[in-house]
Amino acid sequence: MEYAVEYIEAKGHVNIAGKHPTTFEITKESTLTPRGDCIIGVSASKAAADLSEDFKQIAANDSSIVVVFLSAGEEVDVAIGRGSRKLSFKDRKSMVFRKSEHTCGRTVMIKSSKAAIDINRKLIEYMKEHTSILKILLVAIKP
Repeated sequence: MEYAVEYIEAKGHVNIAGKHPTTFEITKESTLTPRGDCIIGVSASKAAADLSEDFKQIAANDSSIVVVFLSAGEEVDVAIGRGSRKLSFKDRKSMVFRKSEHTCGRTVMIKSSKAAIDINRKLIEYMKEHTSILKILLVAIKP
């Protein structure tokens, strides 16, 4: 078994809604409009392109499993999905976790067990404070 781990931090924002039914996103952008209802953290320390080569190589495999651990304040949540040979990790501004199998340069995980609407609502409420910090642990596993 091969695995790679990434640690990312993102900040809260008053416009975080966490209501999107098919994706959740973390962005390096510091601003957020109410239309960005999939975004659960801004001013992130990494985007898809910033992930390590080890992580990218393992996640870019159809048999890989990707696990996302989210922690903010005392609230936690976990989403489990799949990697894909179609992942390119090209985007320099954000990373997206999708329930679908759609891929683009922002996609880090497909077939996610959760979208923004499914994430712990107390965690989402906590992230509406601009001083909040979201801690993200990404694990890519190739059996």
